[in-house]
Amino acid sequence: LVSPADKKLVARTFNDAISHKTRINLDHRLLLADSKEKLVNVQAEISYGEDGLPLKMVGTIQDITTRKLLEQEHSRLIKAIEQTGDSIVITDKDGDILYVNPAFERITGYSKEEVLGKNPRFLKSDHHDRTFYKAIWKTLQGGNVWAGRFINKKKDGTLFEEAATISPILDTEGKINNYVSVKRDI
Repeated sequence: LVSPADKKLVARTFNDAISHKTRINLDHRLLLADSKEKLVNVQAEISYGEDGLPLKMVGTIQDITTRKLLEQEHSRLIKAIEQTGDSIVITDKDGDILYVNPAFERITGYSKEEVLGKNPRFLKSDHHDRTFYKAIWKTLQGGNVWAGRFINKKKDGTLFEEAATISPILDTEGKINNYVSVKRDI
């Protein structure tokens, strides 16, 4: 059932495990009857007889196809976020920064290390009054998306205008866990 593309890998792994008397932990593809492939993880331990020859193997084969597909999707999303030209900030429900992408660092002049755990208010330029920010929080805490513009301040003190969309991220029970902002320097 081993996919022809993985037969050499599987044989080499099993032979190495026997030669070195080590456990097997291997991901490979199985070819199913309908010509579809499944990705599996094989974990096994080989028992040896008194003569030192392999006697038996006990282990598990687990279908990891769905997990691997989700990992690939997650990786693609992370790469997209890391490579976009828009600033992306993820905060906790109190507004403290958990993540910023490289565009945020490039646009604002602040490094990720400088801003993690801080509230984004350090970007405030004093061009907006308290009612402006209260309205944003009211919208977000109501579970709604806010879109608008900010005039913010970079690390070097220069002002810049951003078109922003800030969205609440809800958990499975519909409660706000985080916020994500996507901002474009305009």
